[in-house]
Amino acid sequence: MKNTTALPHILIVGDQANMVQLLTELVNAGGYESEAVASGDEALSVATSHRSAIALVDLAPSTCDSSSLLRALHAVDPDLSVILISRRGSLEEVRSAMLGGAFDFYTEPFDKQELLASIAAALANRQVPGDRLEVSRV
Repeated sequence: MKNTTALPHILIVGDQANMVQLLTELVNAGGYESEAVASGDEALSVATSHRSAIALVDLAPSTCDSSSLLRALHAVDPDLSVILISRRGSLEEVRSAMLGGAFDFYTEPFDKQELLASIAAALANRQVPGDRLEVSRV
């Protein structure tokens, strides 16, 4: 019997090619489907046309205001779990992100296993009407 269960979709938003590649490889190795974009505008376009479970956002402040993107993504999909990654991660930036509805916040460098654990937690926390988690029994 063929397994038709779709993999959770994770949107990766980043303006540095090396970080986008690292995140894509990490997410795919973790068993998730991913799509990468390079800007906040592209992220909003994808979020509007494709239902993602999680958005991993790693954009430089000069490229995009993460707080504004967080609000815009939640306006498109209130159930979207957004995990922010920052190169600096000041206390005020972390506080603002978490109060703005971010699921989690990481500063670079980050522990890959901790990020995967956060992704798993966000998926477990996600409650979308009509969706259900299928557990296979051995």
